[in-house]
Amino acid sequence: MDNVQFPVFKKYADGKSFFKIMDESKFLELKITGKTFTIHQIEAKILPERVMINDMLKDDTGFWLVSDAAEFEKNLNFCQQNLRELK
Repeated sequence: MDNVQFPVFKKYADGKSFFKIMDESKFLELKITGKTFTIHQIEAKILPERVMINDMLKDDTGFWLVSDAAEFEKNLNFCQQNLRELK
């Protein structure tokens, strides 16, 4: 994965989960569920988490759709203004 420009943004096709990949070992997930949202900060410490980040970056399957900073921030702002955060 040489020459990857971080952060990298991905999303699920359902428009309910958005990812901001900071580097090969850290990402944020913004997940919208009904009238609530959660933000998970993941620091890959175990193999499955590292594999997930690698899969998101490689994206051989087309499972994760390409997104961008503007879409991530737009959804984050919407959530913070209109939804209840679960912690």
